[in-house]
This record gives sequence, structure tokens and C-alpha cells, in this order.
Amino acid sequence: MVAHGGCADCCWSRRKRRRAIWDFRRDTGSRGRHLRDYPTLDGQRAADVVLSNAPATRIDAGGAQNAIDAALDIGLAALCAEAVGIMEATVAATTEYSRCASSSAPIGRFQALQHRMPTC
Repeated sequence: MVAHGGCADCCWSRRKRRRAIWDFRRDTGSRGRHLRDYPTLDGQRAADVVLSNAPATRIDAGGAQNAIDAALDIGLAALCAEAVGIMEATVAATTEYSRCASSSAPIGRFQALQHRMPTC
């Protein structure tokens, strides 16, 4: 499973050969690359990627590491932004729920909950 694999421009793979590590880049539209895109439970997209004699471009050792580092930095920043968005949505939903009416009074009127509510 590759998260958001269906919208990738290329894929990267690593292979060990005789105590050396080789990095390869394969373009999205290349033959020998089969992709099955599908929705995930959280509403995102993922893909199963199968490489079968797909043409590849070998990346030199220095270039590969620089590309990997850059991709990891971008991915980590995107993951952090997604987490912040999820937390903001959770706080908003919790605050709104606490204002909803229960049987007699809004649930947020209970003192124990008021002290735990985020200040928004």
C-alpha cells in the first residue's frame, strides 16, 4: 500500500546488489508498472503498486540521498499539517458538542467539563 500512490509522478525503489545499494526512479506512465488505486477508510487514497520489468533510471548515490532527504522533509511537513488540521477539527467538534443540549441543560454547563474545555 502506497499512500496517495495514484497521484505520484514517479516512484522510487531501492535494491541491494553485492554489498551495494542501488536507487532507481520509475516514471508513472512506464510500462511494467501496474497500479490499483482505491479509497481508504479515512477518506484518503492509496494504491497497490506492482513493478514487473518496469524501465528504471539509476540514481547516483549522492543524488539519491539528497532526493530522499528532501522527500522525507516534505512528507513530514505535510503529515504535521494534516495532524494540526485534525486536532483543530476535533477541538471544534468537541466544543460544539459541549454546547448541545442534553436532557435538561447543555452538557458544557457541568463544571467538570468547563474546566477541561479548550479555550477557543
